[in-house]
Amino acid sequence: MKKITVALLLLSVIACSDGDLQIENIDFDGGTVAFCPLQFNQTDIQRTLFFKIVEDEALILQLQSGLIASETASDTATSSLANQSTLTYRLFSENVANTYFCSDIPPATPAILEETTASSGVLSLISSVDTVTSATKTYAHDISISDLTLLGNNGERITDQPGLDFGTYTTTVDSSIDLVFSNYNSSVIASCGTEGANVQLFKVINDEAIGLEFPSSILVNEVTSEPRTVTLGNMVNDTTATFTNRVFRKIVTDETICTLTTDDPDLVNSFTTISGILSIATVQGADSTPENPSFDHTFTLSNFIVQDANENNAPEIETYVFGTITTRTN
Repeated sequence: MKKITVALLLLSVIACSDGDLQIENIDFDGGTVAFCPLQFNQTDIQRTLFFKIVEDEALILQLQSGLIASETASDTATSSLANQSTLTYRLFSENVANTYFCSDIPPATPAILEETTASSGVLSLISSVDTVTSATKTYAHDISISDLTLLGNNGERITDQPGLDFGTYTTTVDSSIDLVFSNYNSSVIASCGTEGANVQLFKVINDEAIGLEFPSSILVNEVTSEPRTVTLGNMVNDTTATFTNRVFRKIVTDETICTLTTDDPDLVNSFTTISGILSIATVQGADSTPENPSFDHTFTLSNFIVQDANENNAPEIETYVFGTITTRTN
């Protein structure tokens, strides 16, 4: 993080009768973003009070409600320090602890020697995936401030630095694997087409995708009395299919997912099956006619295990219905 230094002009000499202090500068380069414990029924995206402490100094940020979301954002979220969020600097009589800001009634000590609140500025927040495991998905929210104006007690501007990096706050949600991909229920199956003798299907949500790749020979336009089955593994051949879950540090779409590779610099983690069964059940399509027959194919994964890029195995998933596609013979 770049050095954060706010130079404050002379307010008055210490000995003046009004008690104002001369503050030469404040440096929060060594501070980390801190916050209070969650309140009852509160989630980590609902936090709005953040602070950074360096010994006897503190920066307090009251963030606009609803600005943080556990998802990768397409654009930078912004908030005005004039009327939406607030940033306050405080100098205390002695070192201050996190508990000072988390008490219902602030303690009498340490005493506040100086306080100033930004009268203008723009807060920017950028959110993207930081880490993901088979159980959790963590987002990093980078907070910075530009066009900053701090005013002293006499109303004069007391900062010569237009902006600062406040720091990074993280939030955590259940991973898609832990949710058994129920977060994909409203996503529509799309296709990357046929790669050689293989069919590639996928679903996307925000910053991740799940995909099925299987030999085209098992996708037949015939009603099945029993589902066709193929083994799930980490590669595709005549008798094996693969299922993947890839998570990126950027938004993915139907238009981009088929061009992204395993060495993409924004790939955070990928999970691939190492065992399991893929079943394909085929029935006559609801809109099938003798002249234009159609077939609905439902893909179900059972007793499968996925492994991430670091060869960590997720717990076995008993069953997951990937979805249904319709094909026609004409």
